[in-house]
Amino acid sequence: MRRGAAVVGALGLVAAMIGWSTARSEPSTGIAPAVDSAVSTAVTTVAVGRFDATYAGLVTPLTTERASRAAGPRSVPAGAGGALGTPQVGVGTTSAVAPAETPSPVSAIEGDLRDALQRADRRERLPRGLAEQGSVLRDDARPLPARCTAEPGESRHQVCAVGDRASDRTAVLIGSSHVMMWLPGLRDQAERAGVRLLVYVKYGCAPYTFTMRRGYVPWTECMQWRDWAIDDAVAQRPELVIAGSHAWVDISSPSGSALTGSSFDDAWRGGVSGLVTRLAPVTDAGGRVTVVGDTTRRTLDPGRCAESRRGNYGRCEQRITLDTVHLNDLTREAAEGAGGDYYDPGELVCLDARCPVASGGRFVFRDRLGHVSATYARHVGAALAERVGLMR
Repeated sequence: MRRGAAVVGALGLVAAMIGWSTARSEPSTGIAPAVDSAVSTAVTTVAVGRFDATYAGLVTPLTTERASRAAGPRSVPAGAGGALGTPQVGVGTTSAVAPAETPSPVSAIEGDLRDALQRADRRERLPRGLAEQGSVLRDDARPLPARCTAEPGESRHQVCAVGDRASDRTAVLIGSSHVMMWLPGLRDQAERAGVRLLVYVKYGCAPYTFTMRRGYVPWTECMQWRDWAIDDAVAQRPELVIAGSHAWVDISSPSGSALTGSSFDDAWRGGVSGLVTRLAPVTDAGGRVTVVGDTTRRTLDPGRCAESRRGNYGRCEQRITLDTVHLNDLTREAAEGAGGDYYDPGELVCLDARCPVASGGRFVFRDRLGHVSATYARHVGAALAERVGLMR
């Protein structure tokens, strides 16, 4: 019965493929309330820090030199170093286990996923303590303070650093919220690896070199941010660039209409390869450019499903959508064809094309848009860092 339902679902998805590429662009995720937040500073700032138990052991700058909105944002000077602040905004954790445990390798992650899918086959309910956290799941995110990302109406932002902020080894994270969602895990691993990780993010804006549409017109500020972010990132002479985006975007044709079908596919390939090509100075200098694939969107909100009376592992499970598979295939083809690397994070969140709502006592996804929870991102951080080239 389950097999037949999967076949029917797959046929429905194939039929839906005709118009999938005109899906709306990713909305801004906003900034979560700063419950256990730390004050941050741009990389251009040299801060004197102190330990403050109020911030759960985070270092907070005592003195900063901040650029006002009126004065415009400031970015990291090429090759800049120095003592840097710690941007971290977010709330709590959604985990049934201690959040400070050592992140799991891929083999352990796969074991947890398999166990979760077996629970789904048995229609087991989620542990009560975990299900009760469904209402706050959407807040299980640790994005940077607003000044460290390009907010609506902005095409630049202050460039903030995480990880080992005093290191002379530099890596870059660039893209939309679907690359930002991995930051909690990458930040921890960057600190362990002795790498300064610079972040370039505009919510909803893909870093690929095609023209995105928003509100039925070309999204000018997105393109302006992308061009600035790429140029600024290259100027930092990083050893590694990690780039990524959500896969469901509107791409504009020269006439301004939304591209569909093979025209969309061609534009997507061109955009991904265009990004890698513009990052060629990184690879020419012996560095690495890794493009990260996307995760799948969800039919049901994971938190609400988990809290509902009928909520269980089986009902709240999500299968990978065919459009996600298709776009990830195009992304791999384009990235590798242009001389970059590609990593599909699907192995961290799904198994056999099935994506459980929770794995290893943690929620995997935090919303219907396919954003991974900060708790889960930290859990898989070591495996992700190794796969994208952050650990060496």
